[in-house]
Amino acid sequence: MQNEIKKICIITDINGIYGFGHFTRMKFIANKLKNFYDFIFSSINDKSDIYSKSNIETCKFNEIKNIRPYLTIIDCREIDKKYIK
Repeated sequence: MQNEIKKICIITDINGIYGFGHFTRMKFIANKLKNFYDFIFSSINDKSDIYSKSNIETCKFNEIKNIRPYLTIIDCREIDKKYIK
């Protein structure tokens, strides 16, 4: 029986003012670990530029619970406590 590849959700953000460093760092980690985990990116901001990236898998923030990731990594400049459970 083959092991199932576990999904990791990365929550970060990109917009015109900030966030590209956060995204670049998380994309680097995802690329290094892609043989062991399946990565999906998301943002609490529905208008984030992260959703325009064609080379990554994305989902809207409110869809994360349906994916049931093995692990969620949050790399954002600021995040409200209500988003962390």
